[in-house]
Amino acid sequence: MIVGCYTLDLYCDQKNDKHVHGEFPHTFTAEHGSNCRSRAKRKGWILTHAGNAICPKCSGKAPKLVVGHLSDAKPIELKDIKPQS
Repeated sequence: MIVGCYTLDLYCDQKNDKHVHGEFPHTFTAEHGSNCRSRAKRKGWILTHAGNAICPKCSGKAPKLVVGHLSDAKPIELKDIKPQS
């Protein structure tokens, strides 16, 4: 049996203070490269035809979290979550 897999390791091309040490790469795996790119885009990555990648933090497309019961769920931004003391 021959088994194949495509792995996409993404690093953000934006240089700013939003990134922390060890945050990258973000890895996506699938049977085909197009599936990896689709998964990355669903997570908020912007991938350009020129080969650039912009992470969800920098693109402003970070996934939203849902808190509470599903019947009254409201999406919130990750930055809105405050640590409990």
